[in-house]
Amino acid sequence: MIIVLSIFLILVAVVLILVFTLKPSSNVTPTTTPTTTPTTTPTPGSTNLVLTGKDFLNLFDVYPVSQDPTGGFVNYHRYGGISDNPLIGYDDKFVYLGVATAAFPETASNLEISAGTPIPSIRLYTKDTVYNGGLFSIELFNIPAGQGVWPAIWFSQDPNQILPVPPFKGSWPINGEIDWIENVNSVAFNQSTLHIDGWTSKGLCPNTCQYLSPEYCGGSGCSCPDSCKGQCGDESCPWACRPKITAPFGAGFGSNPFCSSFGPNFGCAVKAPEGSFGDLFNIQNKGSVFSMQWTQLDTEGFNFIITFWFITDKNIIDSPDFGPFSDTPDPSRWSGLYGKFENTDTESKCKIKDVQLIINITLCGAWAGALVPDCNNVIFKQNALKDAYFKIGRFAQQATN
Repeated sequence: MIIVLSIFLILVAVVLILVFTLKPSSNVTPTTTPTTTPTTTPTPGSTNLVLTGKDFLNLFDVYPVSQDPTGGFVNYHRYGGISDNPLIGYDDKFVYLGVATAAFPETASNLEISAGTPIPSIRLYTKDTVYNGGLFSIELFNIPAGQGVWPAIWFSQDPNQILPVPPFKGSWPINGEIDWIENVNSVAFNQSTLHIDGWTSKGLCPNTCQYLSPEYCGGSGCSCPDSCKGQCGDESCPWACRPKITAPFGAGFGSNPFCSSFGPNFGCAVKAPEGSFGDLFNIQNKGSVFSMQWTQLDTEGFNFIITFWFITDKNIIDSPDFGPFSDTPDPSRWSGLYGKFENTDTESKCKIKDVQLIINITLCGAWAGALVPDCNNVIFKQNALKDAYFKIGRFAQQATN
């Protein structure tokens, strides 16, 4: 009996020793297998912001005045803001922007118009953002078309800018302008254009010394320094804007090699292929994508490379690996390049800086109206403006602000 009791006591002692030996201290943190958060080097595509519907519209505000600065026969509808504007419609996938007589889907309503009065239209500009470069892509399912129709998606500094009136320059384009998607009437090709304020971009001459044509150089009423007189944007101008231009489909309408906003005032333009604009786009290429990569090479805006694509290949558009709406867009793998402006020469004085994105549809005016006789009456013909609306799908921006 004593032997059995002794064995029992020994076993109890062993158990107690093991319990106290193996129990973790309350002051010791239990060890666990460490986990690490993967670190990746940021790539350009890692900040690609893709927007549709209301999210896209949230970038914008409506143009604050009703009058069109290009002389268009429109009244920009500025009441109701974005959310209650009858010329703006949207759903989860699309945004619709158009004039009052366009054949809107049910997501938008029309305004009544009367012959002989400007037609209500739409003009938007980015309200909280200015751009100094970036990669931009927009998917379009309808581009405004028709006689007298002048749509544009473009970058410029001042939403209230006024076109120049001879003989002196107005406020346009103070910090340059990039017309990304633009043409008139039912022309079948898009053209992308640079307008540069060549002289004042270097701060060399007062704004009023920007003459529109050589006959005004040194004319009466000019108060600019003698060194500024007589320099009217030709080859002799020491600070004209002369970027290297790549245009595989040719120069755009009225293009000149200097881009500066004096002389004939057309800027320099490159053409996209046929079917990139107007009725032909809406029939053949709806759902295609326009992309623009703007690389700013300095902080002042004087040196840059701007490249344009018109992409119709759905395998590229919808690629999750390198497409324009993927997390990692890679323009080097895209087809459809149609133009490039390279300003890397210090002797070529160009400037693009602090610009806003603007979308508008005007009618007739300085460009479309010049090509359509009796334009202000033509646009009132039945169904003349049924296709005068944008239908926008996805928009992507990887922007430098």
